[in-house]
Parts: sequence; structure tokens; C-alpha cells
Amino acid sequence: MAKRGYNIISVDGRVIEEGDRIRFLNDVGGGTVRRFEGNGTVIVEEDNGFEISVPVRECIVTEKRNRDLEVADTAVRIPQTETLAEIPVSRLREAMMEKNVPNPCKKRPDNKPQDIRQPLEIDLHIGQLVDNTRGMSNKDMLDYQLDTFRKIMNNHRTKKGQRIVFIHGKGDGVLRTALLGELRLKYPKTSSQDAPFHKYGFGATLVTI
Repeated sequence: MAKRGYNIISVDGRVIEEGDRIRFLNDVGGGTVRRFEGNGTVIVEEDNGFEISVPVRECIVTEKRNRDLEVADTAVRIPQTETLAEIPVSRLREAMMEKNVPNPCKKRPDNKPQDIRQPLEIDLHIGQLVDNTRGMSNKDMLDYQLDTFRKIMNNHRTKKGQRIVFIHGKGDGVLRTALLGELRLKYPKTSSQDAPFHKYGFGATLVTI
């Protein structure tokens, strides 16, 4: 019986997940990964709509569903000499648990009070805020950017003299106009101006609490 419960694997360092576009290693053709089987095979939907079963090791990814996927954090690796069906369930559990163990070598957060003389820099480009904008309309993205702006402002509104640079980009000015409107209506005690041109051009606004 095929084993379910996973939608991403790593084979010899190559990550394959449901939704990826693949081609066949030793045959003509390819398609879209639909699901994984527990015997080391993957179900691929060809461009003609038919589904076929193909060994995972015969699949070469040509287009990722998620381009920002990091193998080390999300994938269970399959060694060269093993297929998915040969790996004991206990080992799969151990591998997933190891990914949740904190790394003692990672730098601990700095709890020192922030020097308000140094401006805080916040990049509001949507690509810096979310990993994937799939399914988000222009309004959804603008709302997300404004929510981030409000969160930063509310977290620092009691820090008199704090300077914050909001990087919004030049673009067509929609986000910049929305930020200035928010400042006038909800944060009237703050001051704002264009951030230093030599560093940000026309793409950022400097707010002083």
C-alpha cells in the first residue's frame, strides 16, 4: 500500500515537491508532480492529462512550485542507496524531530535597548514581507504592507525621537501616498520627510516619532 502523509522529498540533494514541473531523466516527456507513492515512485500528470507512475530518481525538476524552498529546513533526505519505502517510520520521525532542535551555535537575540539615534530601516517591498504572493491581489499586498507599517509604528510610538526609514520604492507612488495618509490621520504627532536621497533616492520616507 502506498504511504501517504508527505508532499516533499529530497533525493541526492534534489528537492521534489507536489506541483513541481519535471522532465524524465531517461525518457522523452514530463509533466507535473501530483503525489508521492510509498514505493519510491511519484505520480506525474503529463500534459495530455494522463497520470503515470515514475521512479522518483528518474525525475528532473525544471520548474519549482516554490522557488524559495530551502532543502535543509523542509525536506526529508533520501540517501543514494535507499528508497522511501525502505526507510523505517522511526527514522523519518527522528529526522523531522531533529529539524525542530534549536541550533546552539545560532546567535542569540540582542536584548540591549535600541539606540534611537540610529534610524530603524524597514523594507516594505512585498517580496521582503512574504515568501510567496501567489493568490494575492494588488489590494491584498497593499493591505499587508500597511499592516506591517502600522505594527512598526505602534511598537515604537512611545519612543520619542526614534527615527524609522520606511522603504517603499518609487513605483507609481501608491504605497508612499498611503503611508503619508496613515501618518496624517493616525500618527499626527510624528514628522515625516523624504529619506536621504544619496542612499534611497525617491524610494523611502523618514519618520520621526
